[in-house]
Amino acid sequence: MQAKIQYAALIACAMLILPAAAFADNTSGSGNNTQKVNPQYLQAALASATCQVSLTTGYLQNVINLNQTAFASLNQDVTKMNGDLTTLQGYANSNDKTGFQSFVQGQLKTDTKSIKLDTQNLIKTVHLTKDQRATLKSETSQLQSTYKSCMFTAKQQSANAKVQNFQNQITQMQNRSKTLTGKGVDTTALNNQISSASAQVAALQAAINSANDSKSLQKAINSFCLYDGCKNGTNFHFAANSAIAVKQAQLTKIQSRNGSSAYSAQITQAQNDLNAAQSVLNTVGNGQYSGTQQSDVWNNIKAAADIIKQLWQELSHK
Repeated sequence: MQAKIQYAALIACAMLILPAAAFADNTSGSGNNTQKVNPQYLQAALASATCQVSLTTGYLQNVINLNQTAFASLNQDVTKMNGDLTTLQGYANSNDKTGFQSFVQGQLKTDTKSIKLDTQNLIKTVHLTKDQRATLKSETSQLQSTYKSCMFTAKQQSANAKVQNFQNQITQMQNRSKTLTGKGVDTTALNNQISSASAQVAALQAAINSANDSKSLQKAINSFCLYDGCKNGTNFHFAANSAIAVKQAQLTKIQSRNGSSAYSAQITQAQNDLNAAQSVLNTVGNGQYSGTQQSDVWNNIKAAADIIKQLWQELSHK
């Protein structure tokens, strides 16, 4: 009975549910265009799954070692779990997020549940001696300690993938700023957004680096999101803020061009659209979007962008 309880507790914590943090805040923040998944996210999710599979197979092997004959059928379960992990590795290596998540929530979850039942039923039929129960308890404790360390490392990998993704997006915007500067556009406001975002991402990296346990690491991970992914942390809304800064800079440049007075109505409308987007964003602050706020922000940005694009083309031909 004690062995059964030990297994039930162990296998419950080994249920392979994909950590949501592995894919958190991995979008552009526009609500429309989802960026391609950073391969590092799937590798971090794979590392987490590997920890959990190792926990399960490790326990199974310890049970088998107690009685090679009575528990021989569990060897098939070990093979099944290792095969599932190989399948996940294939999804991760091909950067197939959908396939990875579907397999974790489907086949892997089903296999884990059936293995739990297999082991529980077998343990019911086999009488373990006091020494065998003590051995299993000791080995289970060691497995759990190894699992805890493994998961901390996997979570660090996920956290660093998140930071790297943020840094990549900031670099892209830095390149955009350089392009605009080359066209004579004043990018001061945009560069301020970039600098502020960079400083906060650096602070996030420092918090991750200083975390010495899973609790403090998770707290650091949840503290800042470049876009809109933090429920209780700071959401920078970098995509929306930088988009507004870019369009405002372009609109200001248009106003300085010869002949722009002929388009005063369109310029005013574009400015009103940007002001409306900024007003909603100011209301959101560092929180997450709610209701129609996200669509309100981006619909106004798009409306302004369409006008600005048309004006830019018109005045470039004059």
